[in-house]
Amino acid sequence: MPGRSSKRRPDCASLSSPEESGPGTIPNHCAPQYSACVVDAIRQGDIPGIQIRCRQVLALPAEEAWRWLTEPEFLRRWLAEEVSAAAEVGGFLELATKGEAWRERGETIEVRRPYCWLLSFRRLDGGWPVATRLRLEIATRPQGSEVSALHTGFQDLQLSTCLTVWEEYRRRWRGALARLAEVSRPASAP
Repeated sequence: MPGRSSKRRPDCASLSSPEESGPGTIPNHCAPQYSACVVDAIRQGDIPGIQIRCRQVLALPAEEAWRWLTEPEFLRRWLAEEVSAAAEVGGFLELATKGEAWRERGETIEVRRPYCWLLSFRRLDGGWPVATRLRLEIATRPQGSEVSALHTGFQDLQLSTCLTVWEEYRRRWRGALARLAEVSRPASAP
C-alpha cells in the first residue's frame, strides 16, 4: 500500500533471549510492573490506530498461564463463548460470541511454549481486508506470571475504520485480561 511502512512486524524471536534475561522474561525497560490492567486514554505501548498492548499479572506459573491462553476450555471462561484452538505451527484460534456476534480467526505463525503465540488475526464478520498480528506472551514474574497481548497492524485496515476497530479491541483486550486475572486466580490467592 502506498505510504505504508514496510518494516517487519515483531515476532516471537524478537523477545529477549533466555541467555540474556531468563526464559520468557520481558526486559524491565519494556515491561513496567503492573498489578492490574488499568483502562485509561492511552497507555505505554498503545499507538492509536496502529497497535494495542495490554499486560496483566496472574497469580499462576507460566506453564499454567499458557493453558489459559491456548486451551479452549480455559479460553471460554474469559475470552469468548465459542472457541477452537491449536497452539502449534499451522494451528489456529477461532473465537465467536453470540450476543455481540463477533467471529474471529487467528492462524498461527509461530509458537514458543509456554512463552509466545504469534497469530495472523482477523475479524471475519467485520469486513477486514487484511489480517492484523496478535502476539500473546507470558513472562515469569516473582508473583507468578505476566500475560502480554500485543495486537498490531490496525493501520493496514481501511482508514475509515481503523481507529474505530482499534478502540473496540483496546477495550476488548483490557476487559478480557482483567477477566482472565479474576477467573484464573487460585482459590487461596487474595
